[in-house]
Amino acid sequence: MANSTIRLGISGPTGPTGPAGATGPAGPAGPAGPAGAKGATGPAGPAGPAGPAGPAGPAGATGPAGPAGPAGPAAEVDTTASKTVITQAGHGLTFGTIVMHNGTGFVAAKADSIANAEVVG
Repeated sequence: MANSTIRLGISGPTGPTGPAGATGPAGPAGPAGPAGAKGATGPAGPAGPAGPAGPAGPAGATGPAGPAGPAGPAAEVDTTASKTVITQAGHGLTFGTIVMHNGTGFVAAKADSIANAEVVG
């Protein structure tokens, strides 16, 4: 066939669309974006409850002694009582102590000499 001519005829109508193909695989994830701006600080919360009281601390050292008080009045003798009552401040004696008068006031009896042997009580 040496010189043959192909003649094309009129195109026919387009056929119906075929079914959709399967979805392809997902692509790789993109790079992470930049960090966002820092937000404002929120308000402070309410205060918490108070904790329990701690144990008591040790006792402190005893302070120095104060100065001595003034001398009391001279001894008095109540002669109206059935017993002789003698009032003398700052004597340092206890009930039942045998006493003597030393010329100034009543003191604990010593009975270590003839002069000290005279006692009252």
